[in-house]
Amino acid sequence: MSRTSSIRTLYTRPEEDPQKPKKTFQLSSEVKRVKQLGSLLISSSSDCKLRMWGTDKFSGTLKLEKTLRGHAGPPTKMDIEGAKLFSSSHKDTALKTWDLQTYELVSDFTGHSDFITFFQVVQKDHVVYTSSFDRSIRAWDTKTGRCIHTFFGHTDVVTQVKVHKDFIVSCSGDRTIKIWDRRKFDKPFKTLSSHSQMVFGIHIKDKSIYSHSQDGTVKIWKLKNGDQKKNIELGYPVTSLSMNKNSFFTQAKTSVEVWNLKGKKCFSLDGHTAPVLTTARYKNYLVTGSIDRTIRIWDVKKGKQLILLRAHEGSVNSVEIKDRWVYSGSEDGTIRQWENVLYQDEEDHGWV
Repeated sequence: MSRTSSIRTLYTRPEEDPQKPKKTFQLSSEVKRVKQLGSLLISSSSDCKLRMWGTDKFSGTLKLEKTLRGHAGPPTKMDIEGAKLFSSSHKDTALKTWDLQTYELVSDFTGHSDFITFFQVVQKDHVVYTSSFDRSIRAWDTKTGRCIHTFFGHTDVVTQVKVHKDFIVSCSGDRTIKIWDRRKFDKPFKTLSSHSQMVFGIHIKDKSIYSHSQDGTVKIWKLKNGDQKKNIELGYPVTSLSMNKNSFFTQAKTSVEVWNLKGKKCFSLDGHTAPVLTTARYKNYLVTGSIDRTIRIWDVKKGKQLILLRAHEGSVNSVEIKDRWVYSGSEDGTIRQWENVLYQDEEDHGWV
């Protein structure tokens, strides 16, 4: 069968599951996350270790380069600035930095009195912002590790902090969202308080804030003045929200719902038989992984499932898609590498 014919089969008859993993890497503990940063694939596991895998763009071959130890819990977030890796877990009070040339621990950014929930690196300013269970936000100089400023104002755990141009936006278990002027180390100039339960997270896009909450709503706000533009009742706790250029996605138990940026529901991506745990975006496609042990790839413009992979022997905890390759991490302790057939399809049709 030609490659084009194989792709057509994937589009029209996904239940056949013709694709097998190119490679399987067996680890000694559950894989919690896989994340590609540059030429590195980074995995985190329930043994609290980070594993650094070198990747080849064309062959996709993974080579374990180093295992990093030092976190108190499974690392939940990783990012890179220059030759430094930043990482945190929900059981660490310090943000860790690693030298990507030697893979040695450079420093711990210490100052929070409780666990870190989230961080964002602002590379052009060499500043990283952290949020914490201690109800504060801290700004750090990434070169020295010095805390530049601590922001107070929330009365419960700060669940996320996001930075956009001159604005810092934070959300909290206290049911509020606060907007800060990043140029002034001052109190927040706006507090948004119409959520009735914990705010899990925020996204900033096109001068708007998108917030999602335990109260079953997504709210859209004007970034500049905090005015509420839209309240969307979903009817289930909105624990996660992701975005692409034209849409945002919410996970509703066994399905993923697709919305346009104005808050109108476009599709419900139905097919998984157990809760969806993870999503990754690729152009106009969405990759989902589930407790049902499968990976599915969807065309989000048409609301259709294109590919079904019966991927693992346990829950699919994390998926990552980059150019020619899809990587998945699972409860079964494996990382699997799959060919991104859609990348090949786009090449064949001149879409890339």
